[in-house]
Amino acid sequence: MQAKAGQQGQLIKFLRGLAVSMHAEPGRLHYSVHRAIDDEEGPVTVIQAYSSLEAVEEHGAWMSTHIPTLISLLAEPPAPPVLLEQVRLSGHPLEFFGS
Repeated sequence: MQAKAGQQGQLIKFLRGLAVSMHAEPGRLHYSVHRAIDDEEGPVTVIQAYSSLEAVEEHGAWMSTHIPTLISLLAEPPAPPVLLEQVRLSGHPLEFFGS
């Protein structure tokens, strides 16, 4: 997500504020926010993992009330989320967000 010029700090503050509620969501396995090390105005990436499609849908319903604020901080509306299925590789525990 690309913040409006000069708004990356506000965007991260907003996402940080959501984190408390998101960490308590049933079925949430992972939520993190990332930005480029060398670009303070570059895009922000949010990574989320949920235990089921139902948990994703519940999150979407909760998040819908926060979308207007999110959009107000962005240079353009966010792309729809991409739903991914994890590919298990070697079975090492560090490869997994959850069970």
